[in-house]
Amino acid sequence: MREFLTSAGSQFEYTSELIGAQRVDDTGGVAVVHLEGDFPGGVADLRYRFTMAGDQITVGHHHLRATHRRQPGAL
Repeated sequence: MREFLTSAGSQFEYTSELIGAQRVDDTGGVAVVHLEGDFPGGVADLRYRFTMAGDQITVGHHHLRATHRRQPGAL
């Protein structure tokens, strides 16, 4: 699974932008990364759950949410 997630996007060109982060509890939170590219669907938001312990941040799992393709110049 880790290999799939690491290499899954390598066949596509895309841009990514951190669009949000929220602390969920005392141990971590959720970061949202917006992707746009030439992969099927063209646009997606990934939600990464992370935990913090001291100076270490561990990314647990992520959820994919497809979004609608934005029109050029639209927010």
